Amino acid sequence: MRTILILIIILSCAFVEAGNSLVSSERVTLAQVMRNNKLHTLLVLADNGSAIDAIDLSLLFNTNADMLDIYHKIGFDKLVKLSLENNSIYQSYPLEDLLSPAGKNSHHIAVGLNYRKHADEVNTRQMPFLFVKTTKPTRQQPINVNSSELLDYEVELCVRPLTTMENMPIDEEPAFGFFLCGDFTDRAELLRNINTENLQSGRGFSKAKSKVGYFPTGPYMVISRHWQRLIAAIELSLTLNGKLKQRAMANSMIWPLRKILEKSWLYDENNQPLYTKKVSTWLPNNLISEKMVFLTGTPEGIIFKPPPISFKIIAAAKYIYTGAISNMSLKDYVLEQYIQSLLEQHTFLQPGDQLIISANYLGKLTIKISEIDNSTAQ
Repeated sequence: MRTILILIIILSCAFVEAGNSLVSSERVTLAQVMRNNKLHTLLVLADNGSAIDAIDLSLLFNTNADMLDIYHKIGFDKLVKLSLENNSIYQSYPLEDLLSPAGKNSHHIAVGLNYRKHADEVNTRQMPFLFVKTTKPTRQQPINVNSSELLDYEVELCVRPLTTMENMPIDEEPAFGFFLCGDFTDRAELLRNINTENLQSGRGFSKAKSKVGYFPTGPYMVISRHWQRLIAAIELSLTLNGKLKQRAMANSMIWPLRKILEKSWLYDENNQPLYTKKVSTWLPNNLISEKMVFLTGTPEGIIFKPPPISFKIIAAAKYIYTGAISNMSLKDYVLEQYIQSLLEQHTFLQPGDQLIISANYLGKLTIKISEIDNSTAQ
C-alpha cells in the first residue's frame, strides 16, 4: 500500500511538472522583461498560469540586446542544452511583467479569410487575401471601446521571422518564432470602407484593424527545430466571459505559412494597393524583415455576421419611403442602417467583457474591455 501511495505521488508530481514545463529538445521558449531600464531576454522553463520560471540569458551572457539578437548569439542547440540541464540559476517572473514577443514595430502583414469555416460564416467563397496591420503590439492592456464602435475579436497564430528573408527557408531549420495574438476590429469602420463586391481587395481592413490596442500578444515566443510540426500541433481558442467562441487547429489554414510569405513577396512586386498611408510598401526593399509579424488568420466564431436578405429588403423600402435617396446611395444607406441596428443590439464587445485567448505551447492572454468617451476615441 505504501509503495502504491509513493507511486501515485511521483506520478502526480510528474504530471504537474509536465503540465507546466516548456522544456523540450525540439523547442526553445523566449520572453523579455525590463529590469532597471534594461531589456532582459529570458529562457522560459515553465509556465504556471500566473508566472514563468526562466533563466536570465542577458545576465548569464552579459548582453541586453533584442531577443532575436541574443538567440542568434547563443544558438538553438545551446539554448536547448541549457534548458534541459537546468543547472543555472532561474527565477520566477509574473506574466504581466513580460513584454510582447512581437517587438516594437508597427508594420505587419495579416491574412483575411484564411480558415474555410470562417469564410463560410461571413457568406463568401472568396480566397484568402493580405492586408497590412499598422499598429504597435501590446500585451494584456485593456482595449477601449466607445459607443460608436462595433468591437470584434479574433484569435490568431502570429509568426515572426528569425532573420531577414529574401526567399523561403527549408522546412527542417528553425526559421520562425511563434506566439499567440489577437486581431481586433471595429466592424463599423470596416463596413463603411470595405469593398462589398470584392473582399479580397483588402480595402478597409487596415484602417479598421489598426487602432491603438488592437494587437495584443501572448507572453512568449516559441522557436521549433521543425516549424511545420509545431504549426500542426497548435490549437487556438478564445473564450468570452467564460464561453468558448473560437477553437481550431492552426494547420486548418487555407494558405499555409509558406504560401503567406510567397504571397507577401508577390503583393509587393505587383504593387498591390495598401489602402493606408501609414506605410508606403508591403515589404521594404522586397525583403521580409525579422521586425515584421505575420498574423495568419482566424477560425470561425467571430461576432460579426453580414446583414440578412430580409434586413436589406426592409432597409431598401425605408430608403425610398423616407426620401433618403436624395442624401446617399442605397448601398451606403443599408450599411448605415445595419450598423445602427448592431449598435442598438449591444451584441459586440462591451465594457466589462473579458476574453481569454490561448493556445497550447504559446500560453494565454487575458483581455478586458474598457469604456472611453467618444471625444477621446481613436
